[in-house]
Amino acid sequence: MAVDNWNKLVDKEHMDVLVAELGKLELMADALYEEITWIREKETAMRDLNEAINTKVVTFSAATLLISIVLSVAQLFYLKRFFKAKKVL
Repeated sequence: MAVDNWNKLVDKEHMDVLVAELGKLELMADALYEEITWIREKETAMRDLNEAINTKVVTFSAATLLISIVLSVAQLFYLKRFFKAKKVL
């Protein structure tokens, strides 16, 4: 539909309502942008914290495994010596 005279189609009151509504939408868009930015910052901080905790858990698990292996070997040597002293082996 071709409109020859735009001013005749839309009156001033209608335009004021549209401008006000557009202003509200712009404020809502700004608020959403700020919230999304805040959420991204929180997500980055949470990811960094998660990676740090995962590193600590892996380190603790590896240390626990290493200590268990060392204690098992030490226990084997101790028991071997103990049983030889008792003349069981």
